[in-house]
Amino acid sequence: MDVTRDQIAWYRLRRSGLIEPFSTPEECANALFGTQAQIHTAGGLALWNRCGKGLSLEEYERQLYDDRTLVKLWGQRGTLHVYDAQDWSLVIGSRGNGPTWSERSLVKQGGDVNKFHAIIDRIRKIAEREGTISRSRLRAEETIDWDVGVDEDLLSSWGGLFSQPVVDGTLCHIRPQGGEGKFAHRSHWLPDLQWDPPTFQEADIELARRFLHTFGPSTVREYAYWRGITQTRAKAGIEGLGAEVVQVVCGKGELLILRDDIGELSETPPPRAMWPVKLLYRFDPFLLGHKDKSWLVDMKFYDRVWIAAGHINGTILAGGKLQGTWNYKRKGSGKRIGSGGGTGARLNVEVRPFRKFGKGLVRKVEKEAKGVAGFFGVELGQVTWVE
Repeated sequence: MDVTRDQIAWYRLRRSGLIEPFSTPEECANALFGTQAQIHTAGGLALWNRCGKGLSLEEYERQLYDDRTLVKLWGQRGTLHVYDAQDWSLVIGSRGNGPTWSERSLVKQGGDVNKFHAIIDRIRKIAEREGTISRSRLRAEETIDWDVGVDEDLLSSWGGLFSQPVVDGTLCHIRPQGGEGKFAHRSHWLPDLQWDPPTFQEADIELARRFLHTFGPSTVREYAYWRGITQTRAKAGIEGLGAEVVQVVCGKGELLILRDDIGELSETPPPRAMWPVKLLYRFDPFLLGHKDKSWLVDMKFYDRVWIAAGHINGTILAGGKLQGTWNYKRKGSGKRIGSGGGTGARLNVEVRPFRKFGKGLVRKVEKEAKGVAGFFGVELGQVTWVE
């Protein structure tokens, strides 16, 4: 079947929850296989953009830390994500049994690997006994000798030794306390969670299915990029779907899609002028699903979005293309919206369009900015346009 670029872009928008919202944050996180949360608020804003705009930062954190229907873990590409809690075992199974980044780094520097694993085992036991654990708690643990033969901070803010028991499914991130990150043992945090991690081969097939359903039609190369795995592994995962997968043609390129999704892909989309305007925040999942960005942005503006050290700016999505970047700064403090009394808190938004916007697009962007402020529970302050 031949498909157009507009059909592909419209399908990806719909499946990503940017046209028709998901019913719940958990449903959204399941479909996207997590939202990147290296920046805590980024994970929440990605869900807010896809859940009918009714989600607030307060509600997001309640579901993550109190209801525990969401869970924060190091996941694909070694980055921090917020997942549907029911996907915890799938996240762990998808990793496989290879060494973690911390372990590889230790080996490369000539550290004592046996001692490293002994410390990890001790951390697991302390966490299982006490339920939760923190860096300060471990620093006070006199029974652990932290010298593993290399000059590095094993309790660094980037994870260090904590990354190992998170990626093996023992610990998850929980609400920080006093500016310090904390972790909980799985048996304490979600004692009734069904725990049956798949093999990495089984996980690769399931995630290939989700990838093509949400980010398709696509290729083996793009699936490997999204997951941060080898193309050999990615190919095996997609081939494991067998007859579930079919090919479509766009121009001279062949792409893969799930057979069950052909009907939706073949629909004629509305004119691009009618497509929604979204303020996608940093590291939004829509920008992470494909290595080839040419369908999403005029490549002369690529470096304004994907910047140094792997960072991705907040972006303005309009007509299915990235049209500029944006960021926010919270000013002042005070009560949240609707809590009674006045508030001195405001959210100022700075917008940097790639080209001059018409009045209609300006109004839509500022309406979205007001929604972002609502997510944080404050009023919108200034919207500054930087040409």
